[in-house]
Amino acid sequence: MTWHAHFSSKDGRTIALTADKEGHALPKEENEWVYCKSGESELELCIALGIEDVNQVREDIAKDGYHICRLKRILHKAP
Repeated sequence: MTWHAHFSSKDGRTIALTADKEGHALPKEENEWVYCKSGESELELCIALGIEDVNQVREDIAKDGYHICRLKRILHKAP
């Protein structure tokens, strides 16, 4: 599966994954989407974007044309 990542213009931690680089199926009323990168590796998808269920991503892209996820915080505030 080739995937294309698009970042939200309103929130940099919200990412939409699509099957097309242009992102025609992305919801336009909520955000403007900025293309970021493409990939074919499911491992890269899991590690770079923190995706836990690749099958859910495939189902959403097949059904809706996109899958929206949110990057988890990598660094936390010191105690």
